Amino acid sequence: GKSDSGSDADVHMILYGDKGNTGKIPLKNAIHTSNKFERDRTDSFELEREDLGKLERIQIGHNGKGASSGWYLDCVEIDVAGTLFIFPCDQWLSKNEGDGKIERDLYPVEDSTKYLAKIPY
Repeated sequence: GKSDSGSDADVHMILYGDKGNTGKIPLKNAIHTSNKFERDRTDSFELEREDLGKLERIQIGHNGKGASSGWYLDCVEIDVAGTLFIFPCDQWLSKNEGDGKIERDLYPVEDSTKYLAKIPY
């Protein structure tokens, strides 16, 4: 079952846009919790990054460390200046589950129905 679908491993992400990429970003400091990547939870991270242009894909993965490093990822949502990009995954990042991969390239499905309120200046 998925009762063990959280991860204690070190998770990282790379954002790729048409103007470049971020390099490997360690996802260490979740905004609301110190116990990251647990089952049935959404973790939020704030990333201050240069303009990458149009987001084309992300790579997300972990280093496989820890007894419970395997992790089932539903999707990644990235908000870029009020536009929400959704990167579906619905797969394990696990050496022992699914296809055994602990790193995946994800591609966006842009959900144009969700825009954050713009603050007028």
